[in-house]
Amino acid sequence: WCPVSDTPHLRTATSCTTPQRSQRLKKPFSTPRRTTATPRREADSLLSVSKEIADLKLKIDSLTEIYSFEELEEHIDKLHTYNDLKDIAQTILGMLASQQGVATRELYPQYGLQLSD
Repeated sequence: WCPVSDTPHLRTATSCTTPQRSQRLKKPFSTPRRTTATPRREADSLLSVSKEIADLKLKIDSLTEIYSFEELEEHIDKLHTYNDLKDIAQTILGMLASQQGVATRELYPQYGLQLSD
């Protein structure tokens, strides 16, 4: 089927869908990506993940034998405090550097700090 315009000068400009294209558009969509997973591969993957989980549980158990839960919590709290203080110090150094018009790293020797700090 091809629509025809009533205006004479548009009759030649009207495009029609070719039958081949129309038939292609009516076909159901199929994905171009093919899955290569087989039940065997999925089972191997599941076994691999299960083994990894078991290994991680063993590592957790070995750590709990070395450190008590309370020690780990205390250590984590101290790390949080350290990081908060370090962030505050970095902010202050940044403000000082901005006021003096220098890079922050130039202030490190003045305050006895290492660049790795």
